[in-house]
Amino acid sequence: MNDEQMTINEVLNDGSKIYFYKEGYTGTWITYGYSAYLLAHLADVKCLESYSVHMQMPCVTLSETEFKKLLMANRDSFTAEDSGYLMSVDTPVDETQYQAWVQGLR
Repeated sequence: MNDEQMTINEVLNDGSKIYFYKEGYTGTWITYGYSAYLLAHLADVKCLESYSVHMQMPCVTLSETEFKKLLMANRDSFTAEDSGYLMSVDTPVDETQYQAWVQGLR
C-alpha cells in the first residue's frame, strides 16, 4: 500500500466513492477517511472501526469474506484500480456527522 496515494485519494474523495486497499500482512481490506465512514454506514457489512494514528484518519477494516460478499452484492459499483478497488456509492457524507464519528473513534 502506498500511504501517499491513499492520502491523496481521500483528500480528493467527494464522498461518492469508497477506496479499498488490501492489507498484505493480515489479508484484510482497509479503508480510510470518507471511504471508512461510508463503509461503516453501509447496511449489513460487518467491519471494525478504528482511528489510524499512522495515517491520521479514521479507518475501517473488513475480512476477505466480508469484502467478497460486498463485491458480489454490488458488482456493478466496483472498479479495479492499481492500488485496490473503488466502489461508487450514492450516499452523501454529512460533514457534521462525519466529524462526530471521527471524534468518537479517537
